Amino acid sequence: MNRAEWKQLLLVLLVGGVIRLGLALGVEWVLSSQPDRFFLVPGDAEGYWDLAGDLLTGADYEVYGRYVLRMPGFPAILAVARWLGHDQRLVVRLVLIAVSLAGIGGVYQLGRVLYSHAVGILAATFVAISPILAGFGVLILSEGVFATALVWALVAMACWLKALELPGWSGAIFMGAMISGLFSTAAILMRPTWLACAGLIPAALVVCAIISAREHRRQLLLKSGLSAVVMGGTILLLLLPWALRNQSVSGKFTFTTLWVGASLYDGLHAGATGDSDMTFFETDGVANRLQEREVDEEYRRRAWAFVAQHPWRTVELAIIKQIRYWNLVPNYPEFRRWWILIPVGLSTAWLYAGICFELMRTPRHWRALLFCGMPVLVFAGIHLLFVGSMRYRLPAEFPLAVIAASGWIAVWNHYFGNKPDNQPDCAPLAKSWQEETPC
Repeated sequence: MNRAEWKQLLLVLLVGGVIRLGLALGVEWVLSSQPDRFFLVPGDAEGYWDLAGDLLTGADYEVYGRYVLRMPGFPAILAVARWLGHDQRLVVRLVLIAVSLAGIGGVYQLGRVLYSHAVGILAATFVAISPILAGFGVLILSEGVFATALVWALVAMACWLKALELPGWSGAIFMGAMISGLFSTAAILMRPTWLACAGLIPAALVVCAIISAREHRRQLLLKSGLSAVVMGGTILLLLLPWALRNQSVSGKFTFTTLWVGASLYDGLHAGATGDSDMTFFETDGVANRLQEREVDEEYRRRAWAFVAQHPWRTVELAIIKQIRYWNLVPNYPEFRRWWILIPVGLSTAWLYAGICFELMRTPRHWRALLFCGMPVLVFAGIHLLFVGSMRYRLPAEFPLAVIAASGWIAVWNHYFGNKPDNQPDCAPLAKSWQEETPC
């Protein structure tokens, strides 16, 4: 990066920081007028806050009597923020803003590695000014922190694949695999849904690399296999303490949580609407008579029994969930205000339009599309079963912004620029990518 590029990135980070600081102050002002309300979005925020308190005081890591309910990543960050700010919510929000700015920087780096500086800057600008992404960046919810870990995991995977495709053997291959595993573990500790992406994305990219390789396919396959073992081993090794802890407190060895069953049943039962309504957990008494791992197993059994007995309703619910997942505007009634709906709707429309422009281009940068598009598709597939909401899509909008930015720049170059539409200023991952397509 030259000096001018650094200035542009710093300007984007400054704008994103100012917007988030203003939102943080606004949220605190709203809460200060309602002394009985501690969080803007209660429920999950209260649980995360309590878990952070458990980490600070050394108490049992549990909430609502559940010991394996939430992954420890976000509560750990909250615990550090609470310790730094002596439990002042504004200081906690400032820490979350810092993490969010790291995510904006990650979006820029992903765009630069896959495409060019211009794409990285435009994508980072979108993330910096997007009203809903900025808003979730200051709330005491895991979406913003998860998005930062997610996008840096993708950057690490991109660098790993670049080293993988270069001729010969290099320590950078295994270092890239290890760093990818580190960032993927961080993302999994925020949200266990990244566990699926951590396996699927590298596998898909390696398959593409082997198919497109003109020579040394056997060597590439061997390097891929060994480095994949390093990446997967890093993830499993780092998650092992959490799994062993879960074994000791619940009697079940699990790398994630024991809340999957209840969440699955939330989206698949007779009264399901596609939205979340966990009142059944308090009213049916299952949690009162069974142990935590048994509760998880019981709700899983009930959910799959519903699928077997009501296949058409399951399909109908899946469609409803996808509509909620891909919605242009928030689904929750408390956010349905014109001054929220208009800017959020416009920013989402900009994102979707840019993605469409990029998909219509020829030739297409298929590997960049895989890098940036697979997270949102994997999450969408997961939420065919679990409840659907725009909220679950938001972390995946960080890499999606890279695709959209490339699409919009292609449109600009086609109508207003001097370069042909299929010859943007790009910096692909490796020479082999350059041979496959200019972008």
